[in-house]
Amino acid sequence: MLSATKSRSLQLPPVLIRLHVRARARDPTRVIGRLREPLLSPNESEREGYVPNGVYTCGALLHGRELVIPYAMSDSATRFATVPLDELLGAME
Repeated sequence: MLSATKSRSLQLPPVLIRLHVRARARDPTRVIGRLREPLLSPNESEREGYVPNGVYTCGALLHGRELVIPYAMSDSATRFATVPLDELLGAME
């Protein structure tokens, strides 16, 4: 999920949705957690490129208790970000 701010910046706001193995319990419209602030926002060095002022990803990987997020910036390069899973989940409302 991407969000565009008033300053025309693409950011990554993580959201937890309700998905269970049982078909009846699946409800991707029910948000069960989110951060107040985006997890990733472009910094000064990530703002110049074909699509300026943006970071975006196609997903994340869980490596132990660390979330690894490959992301692209301004359509010019790719990078990786990591965040401790427990810290991320603890910050969600």
